[in-house]
Amino acid sequence: MYTFTKLTPEEFQAHQAQFTQANFLQTSEMKAVQEKNGWHGEFVGLKNSQGDVVASSLLTHTKLGFGQMYLINGGMMVDRQDSTCLETFLAELTAYTKKNQGLILTIAPNQAKRWLTAQGEELEKVPFDDDVVYQKQGFSIDPIDSDAYISYGKPFFIKDLSLLTPDTLRASYTKSAQYSVKKTKDYGIILRELSYEELPKFKKLTEETSERRGFSDKSLAYYQAFFREFGPKAKFVVAEINFTTYAANLEKRANEIQQTLDEIEAFLVINPKSRKKNNQKREFEDELRTVHVRMEEATQFANETPGDVILAGALFAIEPTEVVYLFSGTYEKYKKFYAPYLIQDYMMQEAIARKIPRYNFYGVDGLYDGSDGVLKFKDSFNGRVEERFGVYTKVVSPVKYKSYQVIKKLIGLVRN
Repeated sequence: MYTFTKLTPEEFQAHQAQFTQANFLQTSEMKAVQEKNGWHGEFVGLKNSQGDVVASSLLTHTKLGFGQMYLINGGMMVDRQDSTCLETFLAELTAYTKKNQGLILTIAPNQAKRWLTAQGEELEKVPFDDDVVYQKQGFSIDPIDSDAYISYGKPFFIKDLSLLTPDTLRASYTKSAQYSVKKTKDYGIILRELSYEELPKFKKLTEETSERRGFSDKSLAYYQAFFREFGPKAKFVVAEINFTTYAANLEKRANEIQQTLDEIEAFLVINPKSRKKNNQKREFEDELRTVHVRMEEATQFANETPGDVILAGALFAIEPTEVVYLFSGTYEKYKKFYAPYLIQDYMMQEAIARKIPRYNFYGVDGLYDGSDGVLKFKDSFNGRVEERFGVYTKVVSPVKYKSYQVIKKLIGLVRN
């Protein structure tokens, strides 16, 4: 026998802590962020006859027409092998949301369905199917091109850090990622965390990136709320470079190369047919030409933007079970400096230091034909795609929801 009830924050957090799939979306901090951005939230769950919490979730809602749209994102925390508990929770949620002006209830479980390579080859599949339980309770799964799926149901890209150390981490990347991280050191790129007052810099970065790549960005108010509510569990990390310093380092390197070439030339005067020295000469001449091109570019950048310049940045959410790479941006003209690679490397090192076993690169489009550039970037660090069960929606008040759709359609016709 189970009883549906509202939970205190303490009850909710204690129950969530029992699950490895617990995540930042189902936290008191996220509830506060949502409430500052037009949503309302509450902790709900099931208790057994002994009064123990056996299911829990953060349930949020916002106005939809003349009713409410209810959402559980990243939940629910319930024993997946206890179908009776899951069925009861779904039935009680339906009744509760309908009673409280709900039109629709959308649930995006943080539950893996199967794991794939970046090429779409199946590696592993879970032994049970939540679809059956949801469908039995009247939920339908949203198609992959629906707004709900795009917002909440995309596959994740995951890297397991549990067996890695700070010394072995970089060796676990592909050669291209190892090269990119190494190059950032050559450029003299440094990382730092932004303060609350500097968040407009982060917003400017993500806004420019979202406009260029055609996706929606969060508001500055959202980032500010996230910073305040999550505190040390949120990191706004940026990569910076000082182009004046970079140009000076390049000039120093050019002088070193020229000195080496002078020594080689002196040797070749005496031994002009030395294959080894002639090969070295060609190699150093190529490098010198590259350095001169970079010096010219660095000087131009330094003249345009003196001082420290942000190249890229990202927001990370940190929980005991995983680090999540949430939002990011890179200025187009600075892409060749590979700053995003250094940021990811830094946060994985941070996760290992904190003994956090799972690094979540977050969403990918689920296209495995090589056309997904985001997946290609994430896969350069080596990991696997975690395909989830998707997004489930149930119309809890069919008559009211139908009326809402009719009115919405009529308003659209009038406006057109």
